[in-house]
Amino acid sequence: MSQATVREFGKPPRCGEFGGHNKRGEPCGQVVLSGTKRCRSHGGQSTAKIRAKVEVRRTVLAWDLDQPLVDPGETLLRLLTVTYARARMLADLLQRAYDAAEALARAESAPALEGELDELVDGSAGVEAARAALRQVLATGGVAVLVGRTRASDGRGGTVDTGEQIRALAALEQSERKLAADLATKAVAAGIAERQVRLAEMRADLWIQVLAGAARRLGWNIDLPAINAAVGAELDALPLEAIMSS
Repeated sequence: MSQATVREFGKPPRCGEFGGHNKRGEPCGQVVLSGTKRCRSHGGQSTAKIRAKVEVRRTVLAWDLDQPLVDPGETLLRLLTVTYARARMLADLLQRAYDAAEALARAESAPALEGELDELVDGSAGVEAARAALRQVLATGGVAVLVGRTRASDGRGGTVDTGEQIRALAALEQSERKLAADLATKAVAAGIAERQVRLAEMRADLWIQVLAGAARRLGWNIDLPAINAAVGAELDALPLEAIMSS
């Protein structure tokens, strides 16, 4: 075994073990950068770019996507596309939940209508309609599984959903949005063209619109949990090549 490949147990790997040499032609003794086989001097790129690529690799490994022959750049773009689509879906659900909660608050504070206005929806019917709309939003796409469900007494022997789910949905949307921004930043820093990042985001929107439009053509209610779950599953399974070549 050559000197370049001999290393004491527990010692960090050196650049010379992977073919790096100093100016004297001897194996380089500098420690390699994490996730690479070269030291800072022999990376062949700027320190910032090397560190960006290392960060990409760490992100990919953190997602348990370290299968053989996987290109880190393409994998990062795929993660960005899926995460951006999820953040967009959660933002839409959050807006609908907020609108439904506002309608519920207005309905509960409105007096019952009587007399010649009986053709209008009275207060109790309005409350039930608003509650039904809120329940539908919080059951869409498995949101109830993600954010949990809490109930409280309504003072009349029944129970109502509390606002905890909406706050949990807001936190989930914020977390997914931050992750999408973090992935986009890493993609740009690693040398992946900014145009590719924008294309990945736009094409994620396009695929969502295509799937939703196809569901409506078939007469399906796109707000049904089963439809949303199917759209999410198809989006997750979509290869990056299909997105980028569409």
